[in-house]
Amino acid sequence: MTSESLTLKLPNELLETILENCVQFNCLLVNRRWSQATVRILWSDPFLSLQPKIVDVYLKFLNTTEREELNNNGIQLWEDKNFTGNNNKPAFYDYPKFLKHISTETFLFTLNEWLETFDKLIKNSNLESMRVHALILVLVKMFRRLAKPLNSLGSFCPSLEWFFDQHDFLYWIMTVKRLRLEPRNGDIFPAMSRVCHHIESLYLNLRDFHPGNIQEGLPQLKKLLSFLTNLQHLTYFRVEFRVEQFPEMILPILNTLPNSLLHLVLKNIMFLEDDGIVLTRFHMLKSLEIYHAHGLSEKTLDLLMMDKELGKILIDGMVPRSRVK
Repeated sequence: MTSESLTLKLPNELLETILENCVQFNCLLVNRRWSQATVRILWSDPFLSLQPKIVDVYLKFLNTTEREELNNNGIQLWEDKNFTGNNNKPAFYDYPKFLKHISTETFLFTLNEWLETFDKLIKNSNLESMRVHALILVLVKMFRRLAKPLNSLGSFCPSLEWFFDQHDFLYWIMTVKRLRLEPRNGDIFPAMSRVCHHIESLYLNLRDFHPGNIQEGLPQLKKLLSFLTNLQHLTYFRVEFRVEQFPEMILPILNTLPNSLLHLVLKNIMFLEDDGIVLTRFHMLKSLEIYHAHGLSEKTLDLLMMDKELGKILIDGMVPRSRVK
């Protein structure tokens, strides 16, 4: 059996898994099946490439109402001969259907880059902001209409607060299973509590969380976690903290975590006295990883080491000697 005939018999899911670890642009040229599988991979997280031309492709899929909405907000694409000449051609694939992952940071960066190349961009900060928002809303409406349910969402900028005020965006992310979040305050937590009930993996980085927002943000974060009944993987990360500012954060969060949790990663956490004892309630964890923890008592560590039901334990990336078999 030749290698070519073998690849023809591979299931699509296995072929895509293999291609994810290959030089994907080369795979586009192998044959039609490889090209289709590679396109699905590349366009599952398209804004990661930060290529403004991606926006041109998606604009092909706007309906009449969505085009009019852009026109009314100063993005009069279909009156630009240079634009219509290149974009009246039909797209080769139904690219919106492949979208699975999006980061608000790369999304906004790509849209801003695209607008900068648009000939009729008005050099006015207020108008530019309005144009960006209009472009975001139109694309989100199109994604909600044509794309499959979104699988993962990431935010590395404060702009997510604006996203969560948008009706179409909220409905579009209702099926998100993986969420990466770096908030500055708790303003977005109430909206997330209403819609993000299917999250299985949460990466929560509070490095930019302002100390003055703790008292207000903590109850909202606890409420959000109480709704995540399907949560299986949590990474809780805090950097550059000062002891007097953040000691009260970790204990309420740990006490709120659901019993469905299987994997817990804690980074740069400050424990007070026996706060770490609460970790021993997670008997069914398959893995517990703790990095750069401060104040974790020897008593707590001993209890964790002796827990035979607890799965893999890593302290600062190493398996404690007492757990080595």
